[in-house]
This record gives sequence, structure tokens and C-alpha cells, in this order.
Amino acid sequence: MTKTRYHLINGEIQAENKLPDLAADWLKEAGSSLSINWRASGTRIPFYSKQYYKLYQFLTALGICSEIIPSASRLETKLIQLIQKNRFFKGVDLKIIVRLLISDNSKKLLNYLVIPSEHSEENFQLNKKGLMMGIIPGGYHPGRELLPYLEPHHPIRQKWLSQASENSFDTICLLSPEGKLIETPNSNIFLLRASKIYTPDLAVGVTPNAIREEILSISEYLAFQAVQTSALEPAHLKQADEVFLADDYNGIRWVLGFENKRYYKKHCQQIIAKINSDWQAKD
Repeated sequence: MTKTRYHLINGEIQAENKLPDLAADWLKEAGSSLSINWRASGTRIPFYSKQYYKLYQFLTALGICSEIIPSASRLETKLIQLIQKNRFFKGVDLKIIVRLLISDNSKKLLNYLVIPSEHSEENFQLNKKGLMMGIIPGGYHPGRELLPYLEPHHPIRQKWLSQASENSFDTICLLSPEGKLIETPNSNIFLLRASKIYTPDLAVGVTPNAIREEILSISEYLAFQAVQTSALEPAHLKQADEVFLADDYNGIRWVLGFENKRYYKKHCQQIIAKINSDWQAKD
């Protein structure tokens, strides 16, 4: 007997077989929809308040009336009910698809769909195989929130993926027009050298991931000095002892190499262990 799956659509939990293929239909509407992925462990969603605030800011910046955006507490309650309804008790993926509509009187409206699925891991896990990172010609950061550029069919995302593949890179580091390091298409970047953790400053346009703030806050506990700067360049990648990427869905991913430089992952393991420990302690 096939287990019934449940989705959350506009605040209502409904059986999957009662819904049309909304996800595919909505995502085809380039420019009017977006998707993000959140993680959960049991009913715990890491950095929930900060992730919600980032989404809220993005929606209001698009002109969505704040009154029609579900409150943080209401959305969290519904997400927990959704996880429990599907009987997910360990690792959970939450794919959130937001669709923007214009009414007949030109008012912007909001529809949203949450698709849950089981995840193989309960906590964040460091990638076993390190990433090869590169820089591509014309790989410039737009200087603002990257979320709209990461939609599957966005031409800029397609260009980044194509050029990365052509050069056998797992990911690319985006630069400012002045040649400074900003971030990768879906993660903040951190460089470790001696007893310092360097990362690009928010002022240069990096995505304000919640995990970025978490890493900076625990750096002193791990005997590191956190340095936020707008002066990082590709040359600094060759001087680093370790390089890792961080985002709210994947956690931390260590970088194995940049050009002919190779990195360790000792401190990356310590950082992700501390993040997991803090996350579970907040239950």
C-alpha cells in the first residue's frame, strides 16, 4: 500500500494526490515564482527565525503586502504539523515554492506550496569529497540578493553552471567588478589562515545566510578571530590553509582545491560539529 504524502498549500495541509502538479507549473513561470530549500531534523528547523526573516524581507521588497505573508509563528506551526502528518521524524527537506500573482486591480498576491521529503541525514554532514572551486570569465556577482538568480531556468544560473562544467569545477567563486571575492552562487565563502576566519563583508552584497552569522558567533569559542572584509581577492585563496562554503540548507562544505592549491578540512569538521551541537541543544 502506497503511503499518502501531504503538502502544504497556502496554509492548508492537503494530500499529494489531491493536488495538480503545481510545483512544475509554477516554476515554469520565470520571473513570477521562486523556490528555496530548508532543512529540518525531526520538527526542528535550524535558524528558523533568521531564515524566515530573510524570506520576509525578500517578499516585501518585491511589493508583497506584509498582511498576506504568513507570520513566522503560523508558518512554523504549519511546517511542524506537515512534518508530523507525513511521519517524518529524522532528516527532512522542505522545498518552499512561492508564486507571485497580480490581481485584476493590480494588487500583488502570494501563493505558496511546501513539499516535504525525507532526508538521508538528520544533522548537517561535511561532504566526504572536497569541492574543486574555480573562477570563470565574466563570473561577476550582481551586487544584490542572489535568490532570484538561482531559479533552475534563470539564464545567468544556466551560464554559471555551464561554464563551471566546462572547466570541471564543482562550484565557482563570484567576484565583484573590482575583482574581490564575494560568494559562490549558493553559499558564503570562508577562508581560514593561522588563527583567523576571513569572509567577505555584508556590505559587498553577500547573501545574509543565517549560518554565516552562526559561524561568526562561534568562531571565538573555537579560538578563531573572525574577520569580515571587502578586500579578499583570488590571491588570498592561495594563501589560505582551509576554505569552506556555508549555506542554510547544506551546512558546511569544504573545498579541496583552487587552481593548484589544496586545502585541509580539520577545522571545518570542528565548526560543523559545533553547529550541530548548538542546533540540537536549542530543541
